[in-house]
Formats: sequence, C-alpha cells, structure tokens
Amino acid sequence: AYAPNSQTIFAVGNTGRIWRSTDGGISFTLIDDGVTTTNNLNAIDGQDDTLLYIGGNSGTFLRYVNGTISRLTISDTLGTLSSNINTVRTPPFRGSEIYVGTAGGEIWNSKNVNKTVVTWKNKGIDGKGAVCNYYSKTITIFDAYANDEQGEVLATSAAEAVNPWW
Repeated sequence: AYAPNSQTIFAVGNTGRIWRSTDGGISFTLIDDGVTTTNNLNAIDGQDDTLLYIGGNSGTFLRYVNGTISRLTISDTLGTLSSNINTVRTPPFRGSEIYVGTAGGEIWNSKNVNKTVVTWKNKGIDGKGAVCNYYSKTITIFDAYANDEQGEVLATSAAEAVNPWW
C-alpha cells in the first residue's frame, strides 16, 4: 500500500486490482479491476496522490497519472524485465527517478520515468546489469538503497556492490 497523506491510501493486489481510499482506510473503491493487466500486483509507490508507479508479476509495470493508468515496458540494451517486481521506490525529492527491484535479484533504475519515452538501466547488483542469483535472495529497495531479505545493504542508489560475498 501507498499513503501519500493521512486520508488517501492506494492498495494493489491479485489479478491487477487497484484500490483507493479517501477516508483513511475505512472504505476502498476499486479503481482498476484487472482492465490494465490481469497479473498480480505486488508493489506501489509514488510522489503524491496524482502520480504512482505499480509493479507486478511477469515484469508488469504501471504508471498512474491523475486517474489514468498506462502500462510501461522496462527494458535496456541487455533485455526486457520479465521477473516479478516486488519493490518500487521513488526517492523523495527526486521527481522523475525510480528504482524497481525484482524477485530475480535485478535492480532497474530510470531517471526520466515521467517522460513519454522512459530510459531504463539494469543496475544489477554489481552495477553492470548482472542478475544477483546468489542464494536466490529477494531484493528490496528502501529510499534508493537495495537490501536483501535479512536487511543487509547490498547496493546504494548508484548500485555499487557493498556485499561481502564479492
């Protein structure tokens, strides 16, 4: 869930459903009933209640702008993201920057996600686009820091490896 203020809460879930509450979570209204995608949605983040980013299974990535939802493809010269997205983070005060973490251990970054044509870079863990497969760890990103499921910092916003296994 994502709460841009004390009254507005957005939540995502199975089969592409997206809900919004405007009364602090007392009630929710379905704003997308799997029309944009039928994939499960796993993560949501944004800058405010008018601009949100949503990640889901099979590389599903959605942008919500003032009530309009569109699907974006995450890809670079190395390939297209197809892993389940489990984390979406928009660093505070860096408007058009976003980080996406996957169940496959990938970290993707864009510094122009608000544009019509979005440029992505697969940061991997080593900063070279490599997938982190060691121990099949799940990557979680908190305020532009990548952490594994035990909370160990794996990479900074520049995706520099700080993991002792390398």
